[in-house]
Amino acid sequence: MVYSAAAADGRALATGIAVLAWATVSAFALRGLTLRPAFVTHIHNAGHRIEPHLQLPVPVAPSANEAPDNVLPLHR
Repeated sequence: MVYSAAAADGRALATGIAVLAWATVSAFALRGLTLRPAFVTHIHNAGHRIEPHLQLPVPVAPSANEAPDNVLPLHR
């Protein structure tokens, strides 16, 4: 309809504009244009978790000159 109704000089341009307008309107129609904001609700059924943490003292590392008792030398 646009092609046949347009003047001979501007038929290609009028058809191109009509196709772009149709594609834009179709994209919004197929997507579902809504004016309401989208709300995302997260439902957490797990409740609160309590994770106790133990504070243990760090043992003092032996000095470089002292060898620990539980280390055995490798045998070849």
